[in-house]
Amino acid sequence: IYKLSGKKDEWKKILDAFGYYPHETILQRKKLIGRFAALLKKELEPEKKPEIEKKSANIYATDASNLKGIGSRLAYMLNKLEIYTIFDLISYYPRKYIDYSAHCLIKNLKEGENCAVYGQIKSVNYFESKKGLMIFKVLIKDASGIMELAFFQGKLNRYAVQKFKTRFPVNAFAVITGTAKRNKFTGAMTIEKPELQIIDENSILSENLNTGRIVPVYPLTADLNIKFLRKLIHNALEEYCPSINNIIPDELLKKHNMLERREALKIIHFPGFI
Repeated sequence: IYKLSGKKDEWKKILDAFGYYPHETILQRKKLIGRFAALLKKELEPEKKPEIEKKSANIYATDASNLKGIGSRLAYMLNKLEIYTIFDLISYYPRKYIDYSAHCLIKNLKEGENCAVYGQIKSVNYFESKKGLMIFKVLIKDASGIMELAFFQGKLNRYAVQKFKTRFPVNAFAVITGTAKRNKFTGAMTIEKPELQIIDENSILSENLNTGRIVPVYPLTADLNIKFLRKLIHNALEEYCPSINNIIPDELLKKHNMLERREALKIIHFPGFI
């Protein structure tokens, strides 16, 4: 089929995806077969002009790998997040949002206040307590100073320890949210039960942190960059915008002053400023 189709990119991607077939779950195998069937049906249908095809694109059946920049490896990582189609991609909602307006410098932390610290990971160390608890010490530096964070885990084997360490890549930029607290042993300020999210340095440098910018945070797999995921979602919304239809009738949308579905999706993924 690949040869008869003129060695199209779509067929190459799906053939590459079948290379991972033995390692997939039953659900993932079913979805892969569904993608194959949809592509085969498309191949057998009469060729349509690109303009017409784009307007009538079925976001529920169109493979996400049709987007520019998605190769077989990236498609495999998206599949791990249960993202197979364009609809899966644009409906992959953030698990939370980070409010840049809560930005605090390390030197200005006040005990008991909720805050968001933006800094660079300088080092990661760990040790096992007497009770068998694994304690990871992560050093964060911003323009005003240095802060040490503590992350607690149950007993881990050597493999699990190394895997957990990958959550804190040295020299990467991160946002840490939580409640400021004074370390009772050292007296230094830290963040209690911190949540750390790796972010792109440019997203900090290119925006004014005091303007209330809201940034979505997505569940990710290892090696999948949040910046690239957001770019894919943006491209999908732009390219397939005409195919995103309203579920609620237009007259009800106008009557209750509600957003169209395509606009609502854009705001969910790119809330911008409050």
